[in-house]
Amino acid sequence: MDQLVENQIQTQIAPIQAIKPSLFQKIFRSNFVWFIALLLLTEAFLYYCKPLKFVHVQGAMLKDHDHVGSKISAVLANPKSNDVLTFGDSTANSLSCHADVYTCKSRDTSETRFVHLTSLYGQEIFKKEFGIPFTIQNLYFGGCLISDQAMMLSKLLERQSLPKVVFLTLVPRPFIDTTVEKKISPVICYFNTRHSGLEHVKNIKDLIEYVLNSTSNIYKTHSDYATVLSSLACSTFNKPINAYVASGKTGITSKNKVSIFGKEEAFDPQAGATKEECELEYNHYKKAYIFDQATFDYQFSQHLNMLNSLKKKGIETIVVQLPLDKTNLSLLDPKVLTMWKTSVSNAARSTDATMIDLQTDSRFDSSDFIDGIHLKGSGGVKAWQAIIEQMKKDPALITRLKSKM
Repeated sequence: MDQLVENQIQTQIAPIQAIKPSLFQKIFRSNFVWFIALLLLTEAFLYYCKPLKFVHVQGAMLKDHDHVGSKISAVLANPKSNDVLTFGDSTANSLSCHADVYTCKSRDTSETRFVHLTSLYGQEIFKKEFGIPFTIQNLYFGGCLISDQAMMLSKLLERQSLPKVVFLTLVPRPFIDTTVEKKISPVICYFNTRHSGLEHVKNIKDLIEYVLNSTSNIYKTHSDYATVLSSLACSTFNKPINAYVASGKTGITSKNKVSIFGKEEAFDPQAGATKEECELEYNHYKKAYIFDQATFDYQFSQHLNMLNSLKKKGIETIVVQLPLDKTNLSLLDPKVLTMWKTSVSNAARSTDATMIDLQTDSRFDSSDFIDGIHLKGSGGVKAWQAIIEQMKKDPALITRLKSKM
């Protein structure tokens, strides 16, 4: 009887259909969506409430903003791959990252371009024009003085990391800039602070210094703060955080193209977030062009030491005067510019280095520059082509290069 009743009840109850959640409900229940929402709320809080201010610790810098340490480590770790080394300041970036991004051989962004090590386009054009399969690596960073370059070269030569060819890219500023504090240069920090071994520990203070330098992300330079999403956007869209389209006098104009995933950079990544900050940056930059004879004499002596060391080691040396826009050159006294050009030309001649002068090359104009100082990717390609063109005029140089294969 009971079984019969149960069967009748079951036949009378319609099967219950599972209710499918709506798209909104699926989204609302998603852990991933809540994570993104939390990230956005955190970003908004940081942006509007600004609990984290600009970080400037005198004599300190975040390690992830070290633009030279990783390059030096890579070059020292693989001495056999150092066929060609390029030295210079940020203007040398046009020959590596800018040219590589422009020719789609690299996806570096404005955040990662400073640690770009290899000149892929340069390697390609060397092989195409001369049949030389050289590996070209770059040891440069923004604000790199000649004394910094000399220290890097001397340390490389001490460790027998001998390149076959060295390009010394030159512009006037690294010879005369007094605004850069030499004692906390990233190069000085790399060799004298970060890489101090236990053999230098003599007391408790030294031990504390050693531990901090071995474990901390902060050491002798400075940096600023960017939130997660702003950094992500910067990397994705190849645009600097806080870029400001300022007036033409700063060299950053509204005519500069904005591109995504890009072949060209739109703005100078060092620009401030406001017009006033841009003006302050511009005024600070002009101070780097105030000539001081003692500074020039010291930096030029460092340059001459580099040339003599390279000659002594039998390393083929090519000195390249990179182009600068006339708005940048106007910051320098014409007599100083003439003296500088004469000095570096004579130094190259006296040490059997090849001199290539692109500063007087009329093919370069303001459209080739990001900001009057740094060449765009297209300008970097043009510079490589001009360098190769000049090298072709010296068959003996090409013969020497091929003998080093």
